[in-house]
Amino acid sequence: MSPSRFVFHPHAVQEARAARLWYEQRSPQAAAGFLAELSRSFELIAKYPEAVQQSSLGDRRFVMRTYPFLIAYRVRGTRIETIAVAHQHRRPGYWKDR
Repeated sequence: MSPSRFVFHPHAVQEARAARLWYEQRSPQAAAGFLAELSRSFELIAKYPEAVQQSSLGDRRFVMRTYPFLIAYRVRGTRIETIAVAHQHRRPGYWKDR
C-alpha cells in the first residue's frame, strides 16, 4: 500500500515558508513558481514515495527540478513524514536529528 497522507515536521513548514518569503521579496513570479514546484514535488512524492533511494541517514531526498531545494522525507506505513525543505547548498544533512 502506498502512503496516503503527509505529516510535516514544524521546521519543514517554517523552511518552506521562509523560502517562499525570500522569493516573494525578490519577485512575486518567482514565489509563485516556487510554490507550484513545491506542490508538483509533493504530488510526485505521494505518487511514487519509494522512487527516491534512501540515504545513509534513512531519509529520502527529492530534488526539486527548477529551484535549488530538496524535500527530505521518510515513508512510515501509510504516512510520508516530511522532515525538511532544505536549500541544496546550505548545511547539508542538518535535519538528521529530526
